[in-house]
Amino acid sequence: MEVKVFRCLHTETLKKLNATRIGLKLICIGDEAATEGFNPEIKFTRPKILMAGDDCCHFI
Repeated sequence: MEVKVFRCLHTETLKKLNATRIGLKLICIGDEAATEGFNPEIKFTRPKILMAGDDCCHFI
């Protein structure tokens, strides 16, 4: 499955506060652990992240 997210309230808010580095660590990085906790057999990649300045979050 592949999903692209082009708008994120977290990213929009933290950009205004110049705090996207904190957002990456508090919000985005947990996606890998959550996926593994749900099912360790799922292969999760995310080559793009809005919070890192990319044009979308690209979940594969």
